[in-house]
Amino acid sequence: MEKIPLSHQKFIQSLGCWEGFRVIDSKTEKAPQRPKSKTVHLTLSPDPDYIPICSGCQKKVSAVHETTERTIQDLPLFEHTVFLV
Repeated sequence: MEKIPLSHQKFIQSLGCWEGFRVIDSKTEKAPQRPKSKTVHLTLSPDPDYIPICSGCQKKVSAVHETTERTIQDLPLFEHTVFLV
């Protein structure tokens, strides 16, 4: 995978609406099925300045007791497929 320069990461962060998260890494690779496109992998991390909200009661919480790492496909970025990790 090709590493994207940090300045591009700030640009990518401005495109997303990942409330409570920030982009900490981004990589691209050629899309196997489409030679002119790339697959973009964005690694997100919780934003330390964001106060988390309980998904059950919708109240602000002081600590998070559990997290799960997963990879999901996001909306395309121009002609590129985007995955969030």
